[in-house]
Amino acid sequence: MLMTMIMLRSLHFLKIVAAGFIFLAIGSCGTGGSDSGDVETVPLGPNQPLPIPTSIDCPSGTNLTFQNFGGQFLRRYCSGCHSVNLSGSDRHGAPEDINLDTAADGLTFRIDMIRYASGDEASMPPGVAVQKDERTLFREWLKCGAPSS
Repeated sequence: MLMTMIMLRSLHFLKIVAAGFIFLAIGSCGTGGSDSGDVETVPLGPNQPLPIPTSIDCPSGTNLTFQNFGGQFLRRYCSGCHSVNLSGSDRHGAPEDINLDTAADGLTFRIDMIRYASGDEASMPPGVAVQKDERTLFREWLKCGAPSS
């Protein structure tokens, strides 16, 4: 158990270091122009490693909310493992501190979900076929700030 915890912490540290290098590489590719203000600043931390463009990627007129889409998606595909109501082996390996039951959880972990669950090559949920149009809508909801209503 201790070895597993050490390995998970080491993997987490490596992810943060890699994200930092990617962030620096992307930041150095600019044309030297001024910042247009269309990037949301997100504090660096274990679950929020990179800033996420918002106004660029959020289509105008979107009406996706936790109530009409996000909550249903999270219940169908995520909270079977990532729920505060589950523990131990019932979580199927999901970290105890990543729960996706509420609109606030969606907002808290939206960057991770963009990276791991919303793209064409998504690794979450493992072993589950999510329709491409559902993933596209999920990504839109997340990119638009994962609004609750």
